[in-house]
Amino acid sequence: MNKTSIDQFAVDGGEELIGSNLLECHPGPAPTKLAQLLKHPEDNMYTIEKPGVKKILYQTPWKENGEIKGLVEISFQLVGMPHFIRG
Repeated sequence: MNKTSIDQFAVDGGEELIGSNLLECHPGPAPTKLAQLLKHPEDNMYTIEKPGVKKILYQTPWKENGEIKGLVEISFQLVGMPHFIRG
């Protein structure tokens, strides 16, 4: 977790979440998807909107010596971002 992530999840424990079980930190259908990504490593990308803030999330396997150790998640806010349509 970087500082932004720690601050975003402060109410849930912030920095204390580091080292906790990834599957226990997510609500709804997310643990099932995360377990699938850990079992069959692949990239996952999607968009969400929470209280008017649109984000794109990218998840990819984190490996050490070829062994899956977890997932890396990168979140980008799309607020005010220009959108171009290219042909």
